[in-house]
Amino acid sequence: MAYTLTNFQDEVDRITKISRSSPEVVSAADRNQFIQDAVMQYSKYKPRRVISDITGTASFLIALPSDWVADFSWLLEQIEYPYVSTNQERDLIDDNDWEWYWDTSNTLKIRLLSDTPATTEKVRLTYAVPHTLSSSTNTMSDSAFKPVCNLAASFDFDAAAAYYAKTFDATTGSDAVNYQTKSAEYLTLSLQKKIDFEEAMGIGKFQQPVKAASVTGEIDLALITGSDYLSPHHRKPYR
Repeated sequence: MAYTLTNFQDEVDRITKISRSSPEVVSAADRNQFIQDAVMQYSKYKPRRVISDITGTASFLIALPSDWVADFSWLLEQIEYPYVSTNQERDLIDDNDWEWYWDTSNTLKIRLLSDTPATTEKVRLTYAVPHTLSSSTNTMSDSAFKPVCNLAASFDFDAAAAYYAKTFDATTGSDAVNYQTKSAEYLTLSLQKKIDFEEAMGIGKFQQPVKAASVTGEIDLALITGSDYLSPHHRKPYR
């Protein structure tokens, strides 16, 4: 089935059973934000694949597509140039023949080191973007439903734990013990749902999500998606 935003909301409510009304422990608006946060986190491990054919401009600088998301997107495959739909074999640019480049307007581009695509040629990019979940769109597969709901529920439990911890700080007497217990219980439930998310995604607690193109820093671990590193200093050779 194609899960809708309403399905995600109902499932998170079913898992958490947290009050959205008086007394409001965690609001519906917060729950909805937690769902979007979970979608973004899911996307870091299983992003949406997008393919764009960019027309050359007689320049060795290639502008990134308009749907490239700063601090998130990365290339999933080698750059294909020239892209010709009728060619059976693909022409792929060697990893050493391009680099990331910031122009004078502080815009990230691809700088080709050996090629200058003509206005009659195309460059094909295959890259990752976050999934979209809205009242009218869901770009995730059905297999994403449980992991995303579990992660959103864990965020919901964290918020509930904070609610009762705050109430505990302002309470004295027997109620304080009760609220402290509730807060601890919600933190335990949160941890379990995070574990459920990790197990469904096939990751461990120390596995790091993919780094975006505009992020700086050193990382030499293999990416969980199987995609390549963005920096030419870290990209592994394709075989």
